[in-house]
Amino acid sequence: IKSCSFSHHFTSVVYQGATTCTSSGGGGGGSEEDTQDKPKGAFIVTNSPIPPQAPSFYWELELTSLDSGSNIPHLTFGYCSDPKKPLEGESWSYLEGTCLLRSTGRGCQVHGEDRMQWNKINLEGPLKTGDIIGCGWIKEETPEIKNVVYFTLNGVRIEQQFKDTPTDMYPFVHVQKKGMRLKLNFGDRPFSYPEGHTHRDAADVVEGETSEY
Repeated sequence: IKSCSFSHHFTSVVYQGATTCTSSGGGGGGSEEDTQDKPKGAFIVTNSPIPPQAPSFYWELELTSLDSGSNIPHLTFGYCSDPKKPLEGESWSYLEGTCLLRSTGRGCQVHGEDRMQWNKINLEGPLKTGDIIGCGWIKEETPEIKNVVYFTLNGVRIEQQFKDTPTDMYPFVHVQKKGMRLKLNFGDRPFSYPEGHTHRDAADVVEGETSEY
């Protein structure tokens, strides 16, 4: 991936490219979201989606170097559906069904063209260096609540969540700040959120072996 340095079996990332996301300064609602129409920077996605028969999945992202306290979305992460590289000359945007959380502490579930109708979540403040954020997916949390995407922060599950998401979701990270350092964890070391191990291991039980993500 251009402008990125990887280490520790491709689970540690340093973005070396130019900062591509800046404040629009326009005020008035939604300026942050407007910067996401044609995202640049580095878009990192797993080789495989969540196993189709898996009852759940979970992974974590440690923010080892972040522009803490910024109201500019230099980092976005979560789950996207069927990522495809746009053809030359085409713009790129988050696909229908994508569930994401930004470093500003704001997240959304992409659904339709009207952004006012998107489901949203808001943390108490922006993320900061040292935070560990988790991204989970549960096929059926209750008979009424299915295909749930949830987030955790430093070992605590965030109450707000998204439901009725697609089933063929890919974990992704989108970086737009030069010098940002991240460390991904797909279960090769202990999770900050203890229940995450149960949700992650369930995917391997279905697959019969550890999958490469």
